[in-house]
Amino acid sequence: MIEVSKSSSKCKYVCTYLDFTFGWIESFKCDEDSVKDGYCIFHHPEYWKENKDEVREKFMKKVEDAINNNKELFCIGYNLPEINLSGKKFKASVYFVNTVFHEYADFSGAEFSSEVNFSEAKFFSKANFFGAEFSSEAEFYKAKFQVANFSGAEFQVANFSGAEFQRANFSLAKLQVANFSKAEFHQKTSFRETLFEKAVNFNHAILGVPYMEILPSHVANYNAIIDFYGAKFEKPSLAIFDFNNLSLTSFINVDTSRVDFRNIFWFPKDGGYAIHDEEAFKILHKRIREYPFKLMRLFSFILGSDKLIEQASYRLKNLAKYVKEQEKIGREYKWLIEEACKKTIKNKNASDFKRVYLTLSIHNEFIKNNEKLDLELANYVKSKKLELISYFKEDSKFFVPTVEIRSLTYLFLLSQKNLDYFIIRLNKLVDIIRDFNETSERIKAQVKGLIKQASYYIQQSTLKEKENLLNFLKEIEKKLNDVNVVDEMPLEKNMVYEAVMKPLIFARRQLFFLNEELDKEEYSLRNVLTVYRRLRENYEYNVDYETSGEFFIKEMELKRYASKLGIEEKSIWDYLFLTLYKWLANYGESYLRPILAMLITIIIFGLINAISNGLNSLNFKHIWHSLEDSVKTFFQMKELKDITMMQVAERAISPTLLGLLFLALRRKFERRFRH
Repeated sequence: MIEVSKSSSKCKYVCTYLDFTFGWIESFKCDEDSVKDGYCIFHHPEYWKENKDEVREKFMKKVEDAINNNKELFCIGYNLPEINLSGKKFKASVYFVNTVFHEYADFSGAEFSSEVNFSEAKFFSKANFFGAEFSSEAEFYKAKFQVANFSGAEFQVANFSGAEFQRANFSLAKLQVANFSKAEFHQKTSFRETLFEKAVNFNHAILGVPYMEILPSHVANYNAIIDFYGAKFEKPSLAIFDFNNLSLTSFINVDTSRVDFRNIFWFPKDGGYAIHDEEAFKILHKRIREYPFKLMRLFSFILGSDKLIEQASYRLKNLAKYVKEQEKIGREYKWLIEEACKKTIKNKNASDFKRVYLTLSIHNEFIKNNEKLDLELANYVKSKKLELISYFKEDSKFFVPTVEIRSLTYLFLLSQKNLDYFIIRLNKLVDIIRDFNETSERIKAQVKGLIKQASYYIQQSTLKEKENLLNFLKEIEKKLNDVNVVDEMPLEKNMVYEAVMKPLIFARRQLFFLNEELDKEEYSLRNVLTVYRRLRENYEYNVDYETSGEFFIKEMELKRYASKLGIEEKSIWDYLFLTLYKWLANYGESYLRPILAMLITIIIFGLINAISNGLNSLNFKHIWHSLEDSVKTFFQMKELKDITMMQVAERAISPTLLGLLFLALRRKFERRFRH
């Protein structure tokens, strides 16, 4: 609450705050001289914009004075430009109540030995508390953050109740006691590998989506809004989630079996409760199945042929339906390359040659570094590159070394730990240059630069064959020096840039993002099933068997989904078994389904038996007798010498249905009397 002071020479800003020393509400009255509209340089809402250096300099003097003299620092209600307090050590209490940080605020590595109060502070830019240490109480009540970084920070007691985050990062942070009740996390928030040592409370917190709100399908994404990957609750019974919507929260690699979940809204789907991690798993694997198709489309796009794009789309339109399509990928990939090379050689067009050769070079590197694609394709691509060079000898003289140098430069950034492979590739490049009998000064200088870089890293390494590798590099450089130097066409007029570089940049970006999707190994089937199992165990422990059963159903449904697509060595036989298990007993959660299946089986076999004796003799008495006979057969009460083949089939079905009924009843009984 802001009041107006009667003083004319001093700043009129007055407000109240919680005094840590005495534990009661105190009144704060600014003692700075007023400069404009009755406010000082800190409290005037606009003064800082045109006088950033003045405000910052005076603020830093107050900070240094507080640190050097162990004084309390009062910056209540200040309007601050960009500030840097990284590494500062505050021994007395610090007050930033109602402070407005208009620009970047850096508190990284800062140490707060006493209490610190950021209540109702506003951070309009990034707030960086990376590695900060809060040895006493840290108060962030109703603070508002645009981007907050608390990664690696350590808290004794942290109060973020009512705080509002647009984006936040608490990864690797350590919190002994933390209160996030009624906090709001609106966008990406990371608690990855965060350590909650004692109590933590998320009561009524908005974790990406308000309580009881069902998300529309268009927001589906495999990136969780609230990510607890690898987080650890050392006192799980003191970790409270109450009145939360966890539809966008990920608990991969988190032991939630004893976390206190109360009044949680889980997303209802397919007869159970779906977790975000399952949706992420399905989205990711759908993209992986579409990956070869995207790769083909990308390749044909770079070749610049509408006809090839149309043909590739037609031939590959059903490819995404398969999981184990490596053979088909290889066949279609080779077809597309063959068509591109034929078109290029037939037209004798240097521009097409450069476009196709560079595309093949990109994909050759990509295939070699991607275990999910057939590695034999790399040799095929290499052979087509050599074929193109033989037809376009003169156009290859400067272009091919330029392309290979770019590939080697990219490879060097990725393979500094595999220098022997890099040197082998470097040697092949020099051999290519020698085959042309001449090169340019530019190319020779670039290759020598790569040799120099490799020599430096070899000398810094601990490789046993260090001397041999250095000698090999000297031999490569000697071969390069023997090549004649001639003038080349200026690069600005070369088709490398005009016709190729834009598609190349697009290609590398697309391949990078596609490959990133394949590397989301945290969303493996095993990890997602583990999340379901731990949630099921949690609700079983807390005697909420209905919710536990819902999670068990979704766990089994995910297994059935994975087996249908053949994910992680699941087979079609697993799918058929789980489908039968679902319809006959709802995965052991229903005892009514086995009873209904038993009744249907008895009636069907009874009617078949009655009809088999002829329609003329069919009457109520005969049907009733057949049903009695079917009951005896089903419950194994009929003598073997009197049974027919149909009754043998009925006896074979009987143990399965009786077993499913026994399992369902046993589960109900165990749950009822376990606690």
